Amino acid sequence: NYTSDAVHSRDSSKFELYRFDSNENAWEPISSNFDSSTNTFTTTTTKLGKFCIGYDVTPPQYELLNVQQNNNSIYVYPNNTPTIRIKISDDGSGVSPSTIEVKLDNSPVQYAYSSKEGIVTVQYGDSISSGNHTLSISASDTTGNSSTESFSILVNIPPTAPVVSLTSADKTSVSLSWTASTEGTSPLDHYELYKAIPDEGIDFTLIANVPIGTNSYTDNNIQYPSERIYYIVRTVDTSGNFADSIPLTVQPVSPPSAPQNLQANASASSVSLNWSPSTQGSY
Repeated sequence: NYTSDAVHSRDSSKFELYRFDSNENAWEPISSNFDSSTNTFTTTTTKLGKFCIGYDVTPPQYELLNVQQNNNSIYVYPNNTPTIRIKISDDGSGVSPSTIEVKLDNSPVQYAYSSKEGIVTVQYGDSISSGNHTLSISASDTTGNSSTESFSILVNIPPTAPVVSLTSADKTSVSLSWTASTEGTSPLDHYELYKAIPDEGIDFTLIANVPIGTNSYTDNNIQYPSERIYYIVRTVDTSGNFADSIPLTVQPVSPPSAPQNLQANASASSVSLNWSPSTQGSY
């Protein structure tokens, strides 16, 4: 039973007798008789456990996990095979798992529910197409309070990464080329070329913006000697998504050393020249 002090401003007609169901991690209402003169609930049960008198008028609440919202309050996933997880919270009796329903673009989808964690993992199939979608979820608690919430999501697929290769190199320049990228959710915008010289530090520095349709670039700012140079080509789309190539390592092409000790011997009809041989450069 309960005392009048427990009522406060609550509607006592909504008080119920509950038994805790450890399998569903929720309080289940059980059939009982109520004596209003003594504020007493009476029931007959063959199951022992935890019991309580409860009052629940609050429906479940929902939260998308591990995903960021953009400036338009849209949840953005960076690929078409995202892990979509929804946290269901209920401050009262607890969620009734059998009432959970998940829809993607108004079509029901499968899900897995962990009653211990209160987390729904959406099982939408092999992939989700790029672009905007509506994800909705509904559920009731064991008392019967129900709610529905919809989330606007964006599957924002970045472009494919280019593959960069060395075209030519000499002591003053390095020429690069790369494969064309394929757009994801948004159209391609431009390429960016980054360069790092380990002798000067490993940070990559932007050295050029290259328009889409051009798949080559010549770096004429080569300073020798240098052990190696790294290049990365980045593809950027109109939404700011990007994909980087695998860094390309270029070994600078050093020239041979200059000949030394030039000597000239002259005769009446000719001049003979002699010098010390050069040492080989990179080739």
